[in-house]
Amino acid sequence: METSISSGYTLDIGKTNLLLSAPHCIEHKRPNFTGALRPAEESTKEISEEICSLTGASLIYATDSNLSYDPNYMLISDNPYKQAMKKIVRKKKVPYVLDIHGLSDKHNYDIAIFYPDRFFKSKKYAFSLAKAVLSGKLKDALIQIFPQSNLDRETISQFCAGELNTPANQIEIAKYIRQDDLLCQDLIKSISSFLLNL
Repeated sequence: METSISSGYTLDIGKTNLLLSAPHCIEHKRPNFTGALRPAEESTKEISEEICSLTGASLIYATDSNLSYDPNYMLISDNPYKQAMKKIVRKKKVPYVLDIHGLSDKHNYDIAIFYPDRFFKSKKYAFSLAKAVLSGKLKDALIQIFPQSNLDRETISQFCAGELNTPANQIEIAKYIRQDDLLCQDLIKSISSFLLNL
């Protein structure tokens, strides 16, 4: 696997044309007035790496908590992470991007899947991804599927669908799933199966 290390992120080039992203796998800033660091969304990089090993997908992930931008929210003009994504999507003709996040403990559901509003393929993939996850040990998990609309920020999935014309979803995974070996491995297998059957 070819690895490209740049300022603030790493890109591991896989054998297939799929792409995963883990922009908040380390402490990170959000676009706000305080500039305070938010905690890492633990295990999102490791989950992404295992999915990539099963699917041959490429992976981009943040490596510097002192970034002056948030890879997930800032526009491409101020976002080297999204600039790198644009290059790999175009070069490998990526048909789908999955952006992996941790779910905050404040929510009363187990997994959230977001799709960019007004993009039918992304919506279709969101429901297919949910079905794949529910086919295993997480069959009783509560999954919520939400549309994302461009208001004051642009997520990675909105950027991929809107600017790159590439279907994309953002998945947010509860901490108890990320910390449980059996559930996490089942989730990894389910997501990998979904990706390989696109």
